[in-house]
Amino acid sequence: MEQRLSLVTLGVRDLAASRAFYRRLEDRARALPGVVSAALTSWVVLDRGGDIHTVLPEGYSLPQGREFVTVFSANVDEHYFDTMKAGIIRGRAFTADDRQNSRRVAVVNEEFARMYWPNEDPIGKRLRLNEGQGVWLEVVGLTKTGKYLYLAEPPTPFLYLPFAQQERAAMSLVVETTSADASALAGPLRDAVRDLDVSQPVVSTTTFSDLYQRRAILLPLRLLQLVGAMAAIGLILALIGIYGLVAYSVARRTREIGLRIAIGAGAADVTTMVLRQGLVLSSVGVLVGGVLSAGVARLLASGMAGLGAANPATYVVVPVLLISLTMIACYIPARHACRIDPIRALRQE
Repeated sequence: MEQRLSLVTLGVRDLAASRAFYRRLEDRARALPGVVSAALTSWVVLDRGGDIHTVLPEGYSLPQGREFVTVFSANVDEHYFDTMKAGIIRGRAFTADDRQNSRRVAVVNEEFARMYWPNEDPIGKRLRLNEGQGVWLEVVGLTKTGKYLYLAEPPTPFLYLPFAQQERAAMSLVVETTSADASALAGPLRDAVRDLDVSQPVVSTTTFSDLYQRRAILLPLRLLQLVGAMAAIGLILALIGIYGLVAYSVARRTREIGLRIAIGAGAADVTTMVLRQGLVLSSVGVLVGGVLSAGVARLLASGMAGLGAANPATYVVVPVLLISLTMIACYIPARHACRIDPIRALRQE
């Protein structure tokens, strides 16, 4: 469950007051029945953009003409990594001791460390914000590289800053719950906000399940539906093309078919001969399409959770359907071939 708030809408500019408000709200949320943990963040993954910082990593050789690098970042509190299950690989997460008047610290992801301190231990490294003009921050933790904007994004460097040291007036509250229906917490969370400040609006409340479906699944699903519709149109055009090709072939082989009928070939023999041509065409198409679709299905399954696994029955039903439709498209030319008058056919030039 995510509860997003924004004190900017109230015109509150006092960061100390905003910090106190968010801390009280976080404590209220943590005390609600069924809540396992709660955390504050300025960036909700897959939901919306957060901060972009200009950074000068210590010891990194900048490309010619560059004086700093730009990375995505988020302000999070000491509970964020546990709540979001964003495990710390090395070092530590933020703690309550990381305050405004203490040593400035940061946590980076694996891609940040790989890009700016390759083959080095990032713990203890330093960086500066604001185009290298800010104070030095010491890296105290390394976390896994995740997905921040969309599922298909390449590995992206990401920087985490402690909420108490890099405060913002607009934050989001994320809550982990034991309930199967996290949306049941929406009402109690809104009540907690009103209890603290009746004039404070809640910008949005959503579950991560809904967020994932909306931002990660819905668009690809719509694209797949569009592709499916285009595939249906393509199938119709392909059937028309096969019908035309077989009909043309029958017209070109009129003398041959007439000769076969003249020497005793029956209607079943002629029909089988014509249908065999369409069967070969459809079988080649099904074979090539089956190999390609299996590869695409594996790619989608590995890169986009939630779309479901490929149904093995699909690889049986679809080829049978396609071949059956092809046979139907070829049946009309086959029936026409059976009605060829052998005497008239043999007289043709």
